[in-house]
Amino acid sequence: MTKRKRLKIEFVTFVGVALLSVFVLYLSIVLPLCRISQAKDWEPVECLVKSVEFDEKIHQGTDGNFVSKNFVVRYSYEYEGEMFESMQYAFMGIASNHLSSPPPIGLIQTGYVNPEDPRQAVIIRTLPESFSIWFLPFGGMLFLACGIGGSVSALKKIRKRH
Repeated sequence: MTKRKRLKIEFVTFVGVALLSVFVLYLSIVLPLCRISQAKDWEPVECLVKSVEFDEKIHQGTDGNFVSKNFVVRYSYEYEGEMFESMQYAFMGIASNHLSSPPPIGLIQTGYVNPEDPRQAVIIRTLPESFSIWFLPFGGMLFLACGIGGSVSALKKIRKRH
């Protein structure tokens, strides 16, 4: 493989890393934060927890094993005389993953319903306490910087060859 071809592959790889990091940042930070912001105007309703599914996974790491927990909470609520069901416990999946224990079946919690689309509701409409507002954006920015920096470096090498 020629140096020029290798540099082009390097450039495309770094551009791909940059684009992927922008996409991940959007899905993991921007979209949930927009939903949280929109939900501030939603109306409070009483939600009845109907079922809780528990999913526990054991992951192996360099420091040993760790367990991740995920709760899928199904609840019902009434809005303007009509009954609805939802499984949207929080906008950011981390919130339900970091609950110390799932809500018990039969628990009535305050949830928030979208008055424009009553099929949309959420119980936790804030950032989870365990969410580090600095980690994800700066972690994503690190990948973005690597992608852009690598792309610029590869582009300079390609231009230098001409």
